[in-house]
Amino acid sequence: MSMKDMRFYDCRYFELSNGLRVVITPMRNILGVTASLMVRGGTRAETLETIGVSHAMEHMFFKGGKRYPNSLALARAIESSGGNHNALTGKETVSFYVQHGSFKRNLGLQALEDMIIYGKYTEEELEKEKTAIKSELRDDFDDVDKIFLRKLCKKLLFGEHPLGYFYKENEKTIARLTVGSLMHYREQFYKANNLVISVVGNVSIDATIKDIERRFGKLEQGSVPSWQEFLPEHVPQERALVFPRKKKKDATIVLASPACGYSDADYYAFDILSSILGEGMGSRLFQRFRDKDGLGYSIDSYTDQYFETGFLLTMWKTDPANIERSVVAVLDEYRKFFETGVTDEELRNMKGYLIGKSGIELKCQELSIDYGNDVALLGKPRTINEYAKGIRAVKKEDILRIARTYLDKIKLKLGICAEEQYCGKEKFEELLSSAS
Repeated sequence: MSMKDMRFYDCRYFELSNGLRVVITPMRNILGVTASLMVRGGTRAETLETIGVSHAMEHMFFKGGKRYPNSLALARAIESSGGNHNALTGKETVSFYVQHGSFKRNLGLQALEDMIIYGKYTEEELEKEKTAIKSELRDDFDDVDKIFLRKLCKKLLFGEHPLGYFYKENEKTIARLTVGSLMHYREQFYKANNLVISVVGNVSIDATIKDIERRFGKLEQGSVPSWQEFLPEHVPQERALVFPRKKKKDATIVLASPACGYSDADYYAFDILSSILGEGMGSRLFQRFRDKDGLGYSIDSYTDQYFETGFLLTMWKTDPANIERSVVAVLDEYRKFFETGVTDEELRNMKGYLIGKSGIELKCQELSIDYGNDVALLGKPRTINEYAKGIRAVKKEDILRIARTYLDKIKLKLGICAEEQYCGKEKFEELLSSAS
């Protein structure tokens, strides 16, 4: 077996001879194992004609294979060890995971092998699953804020670029799916060199890599479709979005700005910036919005980052009477950040917060998927120790530089979801233009 063995602090990285990449993170002091498999693709690799195919493919892998002939057999095998299994369709990857008690040895890898390599599909099972998928999609239709955010992302941030596609708005595509179209997608993306297996838990590194090679070493490699790069010209010119809704007692407001991608050297600095701005009760926006001005219960900032781009969202709810006042207050905090950056104390405290949080919130399932996605998209895992090192290296000048790059008022976008009488688009465009 020819493998590249590279150490990344608390995990080990391997590459099999067929191009399949593996990351193993042993944790001897726990009694469980999470095995995950990631495929690089997701919704940004789809077209208008195929939106949702990666999500439908995800569903069909749970229908059974050679060892577990149906979904019930698969579920019982995993749940009998106290485990669970699921999958996630994202913009850039599709992730499958199996959690189980460590006494079941390599149950997770066995289940993933059966699903991915020996998965079988019939038109009858596909038709059944279409109903389940449509039901899942419709669950979101009653959530006004989720619909609002999807429209905001498409209209203001990504436009017609595939990053603006949402598989939860694709009932027509789902209706057209056939077993043939699923198999075509599988043949395109489920190549050894486009897959990553990540195992976290009470495992032996040597035994695990041998088992992975035995189960997945014969997968073929080959060329995989590339996705369309997101460029500055893809950003829509429109700056404000109003989303009127009847009988909405409060107003949901989002201020959006561009962000760097997770492959960017400024990734760590941007994490600090967004957290000082609006993460937690000690953040600038929370102190201004709730404690100083009394405009509502909570306000949060978070980033959604992709390989080469991303966005920063600040989201809050307020009484309709306070819409304009709250927008002015948030824009004012953005302005201060743009002009002066952060203090030494803010930077020191936020570094401690982010490094501490990365360890406190550690869960095997999340770590397995995170490390696997890192390998799929960055080529190596971004370990907890590496993250801490990157955060510690950030300087005040870095924060001010990226604030002036990304928080410029001409780049800000605003979305409002409220009753129609409060949704005057011109007024919000004027607020953005007059921010100073």
